[in-house]
Amino acid sequence: MLRTFTVYGAGTVNHENGDDYGKNNIAKKKRRDYPKKQEKGLFIFASKLPRLFVFTLIPVITALVYSLTDYDGNNRMNFVGLKNFLQLFSDSSFVFSLQNTLIYTIVTVPLIILLSLLVSVLMNNGVKGAPIYRAIMLFPHIASIVAVTVVWQFLYNAKSGPINQILQTFGVDNPPRGCRIRKPHRSR
Repeated sequence: MLRTFTVYGAGTVNHENGDDYGKNNIAKKKRRDYPKKQEKGLFIFASKLPRLFVFTLIPVITALVYSLTDYDGNNRMNFVGLKNFLQLFSDSSFVFSLQNTLIYTIVTVPLIILLSLLVSVLMNNGVKGAPIYRAIMLFPHIASIVAVTVVWQFLYNAKSGPINQILQTFGVDNPPRGCRIRKPHRSR
């Protein structure tokens, strides 16, 4: 059986049963799915709100309140207004440090972004020896991972590792002897 379809603009009509695959049916289907997607999005957003309040908003508001008082952790909290900020900005060492920080940020951030963008463009545009340059650039990251691994292997050494020796000094007669991984037994 041969099915015939006619395309009208963005819509398609199946002549066999008269189904309309046009914009209107697609829009209706999207409208039906919208509340489900909206509920899912609201659920995800609502699940993040407690963390936002506990770990961001409450500490920021608390720090703002403390900055407007003379609270030192021991004595009673007295409201002093902007006195702390006026005192801070009248200190020459703070102003000098703030200027140095701003200059450093204004100079280094754009410079680092430009240099990294330039290097990445050069590496992806067929520079001769690009794999060698990539390896040289990635070596510090890999070397630090290897160094950390070696240190942890030394710390957890079953015979001479300091962690087992400390456990033995506290009276642990049989401290853990490291992780022994057995080969899986294969059935024949």
